[in-house]
Parts: sequence; C-alpha cells; structure tokens
Amino acid sequence: MGNIESSILSVTRSQGKAADSVKQLSAHDKQVLEAYKHTHELNSANPFGSGYLYPYLKDLSNLSAQERLALLLYGDEYAQADAVYKLARLDTVEPTHSLREFATCVCKQAMARYWQHPEIYTESWFVDWILTRPQNSLVCMYATTLNNEGTQDTFSVLDEENRDMTDMHLKKWLKATSTPGGITQKAWQQWWKESTVFREFVDIALRTTELITQITKERDATNRKIINRVAENNLHSPQMLKPDIEYIFGIGNQKPQALLSPCIAWVICQELPSDSRIKWECVYSSKRDGRSWSTFQNAIENRGSVLLLVREKHANDNSPREFGAYLDSELTRKPTWHGTSDNLLFTIDPNSTTVFTIFRTTGFNDHYQYFNYATKTLPNGLGVGGQMGHFGLWIDSDFMHGCSNTAATFESKQLSTRAEFDIDTIEVWLVKPSKHLDEIDGSDKTKKSAMDANPDAVALLEMANRTMYSKMVREPEKDSS
Repeated sequence: MGNIESSILSVTRSQGKAADSVKQLSAHDKQVLEAYKHTHELNSANPFGSGYLYPYLKDLSNLSAQERLALLLYGDEYAQADAVYKLARLDTVEPTHSLREFATCVCKQAMARYWQHPEIYTESWFVDWILTRPQNSLVCMYATTLNNEGTQDTFSVLDEENRDMTDMHLKKWLKATSTPGGITQKAWQQWWKESTVFREFVDIALRTTELITQITKERDATNRKIINRVAENNLHSPQMLKPDIEYIFGIGNQKPQALLSPCIAWVICQELPSDSRIKWECVYSSKRDGRSWSTFQNAIENRGSVLLLVREKHANDNSPREFGAYLDSELTRKPTWHGTSDNLLFTIDPNSTTVFTIFRTTGFNDHYQYFNYATKTLPNGLGVGGQMGHFGLWIDSDFMHGCSNTAATFESKQLSTRAEFDIDTIEVWLVKPSKHLDEIDGSDKTKKSAMDANPDAVALLEMANRTMYSKMVREPEKDSS
C-alpha cells in the first residue's frame, strides 16, 4: 500500500497547482487506480473497496482535484451536484451511461456497506423508488425537457387529485433516467437538490470507497471531520442473529427465503423510531415454522414492537403484492382497539410509479391495532386501522385469508390487489422487545422453569411445533426470612 499512499499524496499536493498540471494529475490518478485495482480485486471478499463503483472510479481525469473534494463535502450544493454529474459520465457529448445505471451501482455499493455483506441483490423497484424520491416535493419534468427537445425546465407539482397526470410525468422521468443523455445538467441540478435519499446513498457509497477517502486523507482537520461525518443511524444496519442473516441473504448458492429483503429493510428502517432499529429477530415465518395461528399468536403476543410482512397469493393477472405493518406497541389480546400513533402501514407495488408507499397515522381515530381470538361474538384475528369488519389490514385467525380496505386511521389505500386476498406467506420480525421480556431474560434468569428438569421432553415438543405454555413459568422466590 506504500506506492498507493505516496501516489495519493502526490495527487493531494497537486490540488493547489495551476490548470496546466491537470495532465500530470491525471497520470497520477491512473497510476493510483491501477495499483488499487490490483491490490483490491473486485470480488465478494472486499465489499468496502471501489467495488460496484469501479467503472466510474477507474478514470477520474475528467474531474479536477477541487471537484473530487466536492464529491465528499456538503459546502457548495451546486459544486457537488456538478461533480457527481461528471463522475456519473452524464455530461459527455456521446454518453454511454444512464442515470439509472449509475444509481444502481451507487445503491449496491452503499447497501453492501450498510449491511456489511459483499453481495446485495438490488431489486429493480428499489432503484425506481430512489429515483422518484421525494414524491411529495420532487416532481418529474416534462418530456420535452427530459429529452433535450425543449427549452423549458419546469417541474410539475405532484397532484394526488390528478394521479393519472402525476403517473405520466413519473413514467417520463423514469424513462429519461434509463436513457444515456436523457438528463440535462439543469434537470440534474434540480433533482439533486430535492432528492435527499439519493444524495444519502451517494454519500455512503463514496465515503466508504477507500480510494476517494484516501485522496482526501491529507486535508486539514476541519475538512477531514466533515468528510467522515455520516449519521450512524444510516450507516449501521440492525443487528441480527446468524440464522436470520442467512435467511435474508441466502447461504452459498441458495436463494434468500425471507420476505424481508435488504432493500425492504432499508426503507422500513428509516421510518421506525430509533430504538426499533437496533436489533431485529425473525420470530415467525410461515415458510420456516409452518402455517399455524397458534404458533403465530405465541410468537407475537406481548413480545414488543413487531414488523409484519404479508405476501398474497397470485390473483388473476395481477402480480402478487407484498405489504404489512409496523406495530409499535405490543400486541395484547383485547376486545378493543389499542396501540400507539407510531404504527404504520406499507405496500410494495413494483408495477406502480409510487412503488413503495408508507402510510402513517392521521389522528382521525385511535384504531391503531386489534388482536383477539377464541371469541364467538367479535372478529378473531389481527387488524390494523379502519373499523371493525372494515380493517386497513386484517389477518384472519383461520390463517388462510385476509383483507385490506381504505382506512382513515392511516389515510391508506387498499394494500392488496383485491380487497379480500388469500395469504401466501406471513413473516414477523421482533424489532424492539418488550420490557417485561428483558426482565425475564435478566432478573428471572436464575429461577428454574417448570420444564428445565426435562430437556428431552422440551426438545420433542419443539420438534413437534407444540406450544409450551409453562416454559416461561418460574419458581417463586424463597422467603429469605
């Protein structure tokens, strides 16, 4: 690494020289990058090198030293926008790269760092979702502007009352992002200014690319602090047990089994309270644990904050959707509504221009969650939002059927393709354990369970997927007096 570091130092020291030294600077860059390429080969063992961004970093001759520094600094918004525009090769006379291609590489690099996993499958809908953020303020440009056929750079405001017009502009925008040369520099600057999500991904991707970090290594302390300043909540993924990591990412050549993909987890995690982003555990999966209401009920009841994911069965010509809910308050068997306003609903529809939609509580009512079973007069199942019999999301206790309707509680639309759907897969992640679980794991840990004396019987019951009601029952404390 000595040759690389000395070459980088030469690049850094050249930053104050006149414009006629750019050719010499470019030669240094090529030398550095060649050494870097041989030292850090692009393979899965090195997810934090240039990795997925190597096609864009292999030749930085079109960027000045100041522009390279601008890639990592928040100081001048337009300088940073122009530098990334050049890095993405969107400014060439005969462009060969599209914004979508660059965004895909940025997402893979950032997600590999976020999850600290070498191979991330970046789903197409996820790139679409990033490219169309934020829809509440960003808007898509007219086709004449995007295709460089007109002179007017105007954003049309997203209008929920005119969804067809909004969808039309979003489709034009996505088409332009997939076309080399489809984004003008002015359009890029407008979008960059609004798109905090994409800027965040670029930030994580570049700051975790060793070469870019090394180029700025010798800058003064102030710049170094700015360059290294990345919000921890956006750099560290939730802790997971090894089986859950393998369940999400797959083992070897096996495909991932979980509904919760790394992309879904990233989007949801950013929406949760900070104390629900720390450690996640898959407590139930119908694929893994079998389809059973009692198993499901025991996995979620009084456990803490949970993330519920549902995949519906294929319905007619429509592709099955995935949707779900975050329930901040622990689920308690009650004949009434309970929960908190931190709950949310979400749906993923890759065929829609909105792609991933999250619905938060509106304050219209307090129908946040309903959980009941083994009753004759009230609904048996799990409901989120809406009214009795007209839930925003409903999972029936028969564990075969569910329904979704518009709900004023979240101002949510129908999450599934049809109001009544058949359940294909259900998955639950415990994202914040209840305090009483911590007490059981802590102070009560030394007390014996009623089943501790029969480990063989416990093992047989677990293999048979039987509920063990007395497992958590502990001996009473002895009177010290």
